[in-house]
Amino acid sequence: MIITKYSKLKLFLYTIIFALFMFMSISVRQQVISALPEAVEYVSKNNTDYITLSEIKQAVNNSDDIMTVNVQNRKNGTAEAYHTSLLSDNVNIILTDENYPEIHNINMIKGNFFSAVISESDAIVISDSLANLLFKSIDIIGCQMILNGETKTISGVYENNESFVSDLSSNGLETVFVPVYYQTDINDSTRIESFYVKGNNGSIGNKEIQELDALLNNKLELYKQNDLNSSKKLLMQLFNIIIFVIGLIVVVKLFSVIFKNIKKIVNYIINHEATSKVELSKDLNLSMPTVLSNVNELLANGIAVETGEYESTGGRKAK
Repeated sequence: MIITKYSKLKLFLYTIIFALFMFMSISVRQQVISALPEAVEYVSKNNTDYITLSEIKQAVNNSDDIMTVNVQNRKNGTAEAYHTSLLSDNVNIILTDENYPEIHNINMIKGNFFSAVISESDAIVISDSLANLLFKSIDIIGCQMILNGETKTISGVYENNESFVSDLSSNGLETVFVPVYYQTDINDSTRIESFYVKGNNGSIGNKEIQELDALLNNKLELYKQNDLNSSKKLLMQLFNIIIFVIGLIVVVKLFSVIFKNIKKIVNYIINHEATSKVELSKDLNLSMPTVLSNVNELLANGIAVETGEYESTGGRKAK
């Protein structure tokens, strides 16, 4: 079967579109997998009733090490290079604990995320893009910077993984991390805005959630629960369905392009008592090699029959 140049172009375009779609789908799918942790998220519903920092610490200490809990409070601020205020940037500040890397996907490229030791009370973790902005380098472990007027020591630099998903969930500002337990404006009675819970043997179940709730004096109801692990699985299923449906449509389109010429010839033969290869080429605007190839295939499969010569519209005998 010979495909015309026009059909070849359409076939090429459909193939390119399908390849691009598959690449983008796989890319977004991987970004979703990286962005959503396999944990349950709890977000405070109001500012009057909440879980305090001391309550969450005590609950974790009494949980027999069956779960990992990551605390997060957020605020905005200004980050400055220590040697000059001319190099500064507005940032998102995440006040968190040493369990952040256990639950969230963060790629440390220099140094380490801070630990629970008091000696790192002034630690800060910044992105590679913020490091290049303020210091023109990422080799800055141990260097000092100013965050909201306070001196911080850089303990780690993480890769700023800019992606479609992260762009949707951010306000465009760089994000820095500082230890929640050692800030001057944080104490044991501080409200916990959000926290994440993950089972140490995998995703957390109802039994572990009930135990945590008991340790927190049944205060989990004060927080909105989001099962991110289930959300991730649901999104993955949705992506798989979309990829399958779009792939099926493209495959059908590809086959329609491939068999378009032979379909045109079959319909022409059905609507005419007799015709010739010359008339097929002329009336269907197909090249003679295309007509010969497709007609020979129809003859070989018994779909068309060659009856001999007949008088064509031009008065000469044709096959």
